[in-house]
Amino acid sequence: MEYKIIASDLDGTLFDSNGQLSRENLMAISELAKGGVYFVPSTGRGFSEIPTTLKDNPDIRYYICSNGAVVFDKMGENHGMNCISKADVQFILDTLAPCACHLTVRHNGKIFADSAFQTEEWWQYYNVWEGHRAVVREYAVCLPHFKEYCRSADRVECICVCFHSNEDRAVCKRQLQTNARLRIAEGADHNLEIMNASAGKGNALCDLARMLGVDIAHTIAIGDSDNDDSMIRAAGRGLAVSNAVDSLKAVADGVICSNDEHVVRYIISHF
Repeated sequence: MEYKIIASDLDGTLFDSNGQLSRENLMAISELAKGGVYFVPSTGRGFSEIPTTLKDNPDIRYYICSNGAVVFDKMGENHGMNCISKADVQFILDTLAPCACHLTVRHNGKIFADSAFQTEEWWQYYNVWEGHRAVVREYAVCLPHFKEYCRSADRVECICVCFHSNEDRAVCKRQLQTNARLRIAEGADHNLEIMNASAGKGNALCDLARMLGVDIAHTIAIGDSDNDDSMIRAAGRGLAVSNAVDSLKAVADGVICSNDEHVVRYIISHF
């Protein structure tokens, strides 16, 4: 099979266990581009949160951001703006209100957080995993009136929620799933990722393939967590890294190396 698009999750997949992008992966991305293959970062992050080594990389043009709410074309306009409406944002906030949880909101390409809860102690209390802490530290716009901002926002790309209690997470997930306009995924333990039902990395990959005139059978997707599920299922070949959650491995076409073993180089070598 001749593959034309390689879509890879970032945290836990393209990035190693220290959150770094290896030289081997960067060289492999360049090699793909020279061979006429599109390498597409596919992430829960908004575009502003992607490291400059990827954002400014001349070998990458397209990015799937905010869990598929946005397909960003560095040489043109955004595509696939499948965002959450203002009414549904308010439904989400009302559902989460009784629970102890930490929110970040991706809107207009940026990530926003509540300035009152961005300390190591609060992150530990809310079970914010280290990769997300690093994103908040480096990229978040921290607002003193965060809740008011959220309630006034329209076309929100994605809402990331970390819960103090997994029992609260289970209750909220069931309530949120009653809204057919929303898609709910789990990116990590104690976490929910909330997006428009028409979003999702899988739909975004299909949209991008159509836009580029590429048969979806000629695509590879690589991931590590449940929010990669739709992309793994949609791709011609869906692959889970060896450090992926078991539920993703169960739906993948195969399990490859770990995120510490240069996944893009692995793809070139094996596929």
